Formats: sequence, C-alpha cells, structure tokens
Amino acid sequence: MKCRETGVEILYSNHTRSELNDTIRYYVGQIKALLADSAPLSVRAISCLDDRMSNSAFYEQYVEWTKDPVNRTSDYSSFERDLRMRTSKILSRFKQVTFDDYSGRNKKEYAEQFESLKQYKIEHRRNTYDPSIKADINNYLYIQERNREKKGENFFATDHYLITADHAFSGWEREKRPGAIPTVVLPSVWYSIILQYAGRTTADDYSAFTRFLNFSFSENEPADARKMEILKSVIALQEPVDMKETIIFDIAEKLQHDYKDLNSEQIVEISHQYVINQILAEENEKAKRETAAAVEAEKDKADAQVNALMNENAYLEQQLKESVEKTKAEQRQKYIDSETDIRTKRRLKIYGVVTGGLVIGFLVLIFITGKWVFSVNEVTEKVQIRYDYIKYLLDVLYVVVSVVIVSFGFKGLNEDKIRASVRKKLEKEWKE
Repeated sequence: MKCRETGVEILYSNHTRSELNDTIRYYVGQIKALLADSAPLSVRAISCLDDRMSNSAFYEQYVEWTKDPVNRTSDYSSFERDLRMRTSKILSRFKQVTFDDYSGRNKKEYAEQFESLKQYKIEHRRNTYDPSIKADINNYLYIQERNREKKGENFFATDHYLITADHAFSGWEREKRPGAIPTVVLPSVWYSIILQYAGRTTADDYSAFTRFLNFSFSENEPADARKMEILKSVIALQEPVDMKETIIFDIAEKLQHDYKDLNSEQIVEISHQYVINQILAEENEKAKRETAAAVEAEKDKADAQVNALMNENAYLEQQLKESVEKTKAEQRQKYIDSETDIRTKRRLKIYGVVTGGLVIGFLVLIFITGKWVFSVNEVTEKVQIRYDYIKYLLDVLYVVVSVVIVSFGFKGLNEDKIRASVRKKLEKEWKE
C-alpha cells in the first residue's frame, strides 16, 4: 500500500526467477539428501541437531506437505513442482524485467564483483552458493547501470534499489561503496525509509510489516559435521518416526557430556539401545499394570460369581426351609384334622351310647315305678301322694339328665375345641 502511495513499483528480474528456481531445487535436494526415503521428522526434533533445517521454511513446508494424504513421502519431484507453482502464483502479481547475463557482456566487472562478494561471504562465514551469488551480482550490476543514468543524492532521486534479505549482501555493498546512498537494502530498512517520506503508517501497514519481519530468513551457516552425521544415522534407522525423535532428543541432551568422547556411530548405537530399553521398560510396566488390572477384574468377577452363588444357595436354602416348614405344617394340619375327626367320631359314638343308656335307664325306671304304683289294688290317698312325689322326682331327674347330655353333646362334640386340644397335645409332644 505504501509503495503504491509513493509511486514505487516492485519488480523482479529473470535472474531472480532463475535463482528462485535454483533455490527451490537446492533446498529440496538438501531435504532429499537428509531424509532419502524416510518420513520427515518434526521441526522440533530436527532443530536439535540441524539449526539450518529447522530455520528452513522449505523443510517446514515439506513436513506440512507430507501430512496431506494425497501427497506421498519421498516424492520430492512433486513437492518441488508444488513449490514452483506456488511461487509462480505469488510472482504473477509483479512485473518481471529481463536482461542479459553480465558475465557475457561485461566479463571483467562481473568477475571482480562476483569474487569480491564471494570472498566477503567466506570471511563472514556465510553460504557461498555460486548460483545465488551470480543472481545477486547480475541484479546489482543492473541496478547500478540504471542509477548511473540519473545521479541521485537522496532516496527519491535514486530510481532503482535492490531489496534483499541477505545481510551479507547488504553489508558487502556498504563496504564496497562507503558513504554512498545504499542501493542494496534490507526489507526493514526499505520500509522505514518509505515511512519517512510517506508519512505515518496505518494499523494495517504496521501489522503487515510486523508479520514480514517475523518471517525467518536463513543465513545458511555451515552445518556441524558431527551433528549432521548423527542426524543422518538416526534418520536411516528402520524405526518409527516417534522413536527416531526420542533418540534425537536423548542425544541432544547428552551430546555435550555423556556422549562427548564418543563417535557418531557409537552415540547412535548407545542412544538407540537406551531408547529401546526405555520403551521395553515402559511396555513391561504397562503390561504389569494391564495384567494387574486384568487379575483384579477377574478377582472381582470371581467374587461376584461367588456372591451370586452364595445368594443363590441362601435363596435355595430359604426355599427348602420354607418347603420343609410348609410340609411339616401340612403334615401337622393333616394329623390334627385326622385326629380331630377320629376324636369327634369317637366322642359321638360315646355320646350316642351314653344317651341311649340314659334313655333306656330312664324308661326302665319309669316302667318299674309305674308297675309298683299300679300293683296296689286300692289307691289310697297316701299312695297317690307317694306317686306324685316319685313322678316329680323323675321329672326333675329327666331334666337334669337332659341338660347334662345336651351340655356334654355341645361341648364334647365341638370340633374347634377338639382341634385345639389335639394341637396343644401335638405341640407338647414335639417340644419333648
């Protein structure tokens, strides 16, 4: 936005495009050389032994790219094509300028500048990748040629600038042209210069600039040969990714002390075995816990079965007890009913015999008395009185005998009382 406000146009050259393709090819080749056919490790694990790769946006993109089920691990040519397509989409928003290679039309100056920048990078321990230096010198000579057409003494009087994230390239130009207006500038410097001429920044400008500054630009510092050898050895192990990462974390922790005097092969071998032992120990502990849990579960199951059997036995015992009690009660009741019936019939017989005997005796008594009274020829008044007296006594006797017989009949033949008597006798016998 600020560039449009100040009339600044951002361009890229055919040499920049070529360098970009070379850079993509270079970093994809580095990833391929490191991983080969192995699955990528996490950025966190890689950073323990290779800071260059952990700071590489290319490696991060490859890790994310392989997470897509459509993409296949170790298909580096497809990954490279995907990166080219994405960069082409970004560059399509800008205009490309095309010019010839200065190594062909201005060999002497090109060679001097090339060797000067390369030597500067060597002295400052920076990557001296020739295709990158070639693109930088071509762009630099093009900018210088355009600016010579119009000599400028300030920001806007100078028409062409080269924006780069390479600190070494910017430092080389300042050393090469001391006191001159720098034309090779870092993005942060370029943005701050624009703000000085274009006025205050907006919230959107500041947010975009902050995101830009947070982007990681790798300086491609030389890798630690020992760490790289260890990293490649770990990656080559025929083990799962998570185990490889565990091995790397273990090595990174012990490299400066425990593994200080060992070579890379010994380090990987010892750490590999250590991690295997740790995993086995964890698996054993897990197996023990699972076994203990299974035993406890079986014990609980067995206890539940025992409790169920005990409850069932108690239920059956209760049912048996109730059945026995019921049978005994039925037997007792049957005995009581039978004994009551027998006693009732026996008493009924006795009652009939006694009643019959009394009636017969009563009739005999009347007969004898009447015979005695009527055997007197003459019924005297005295005799009449005696007869009346006897008759009265007989009537009284009849009433008393009748009451006794009826009372005995009602009481002696009452089944409830007979049954109660039988039950009482039976209970007494059972208690004894």
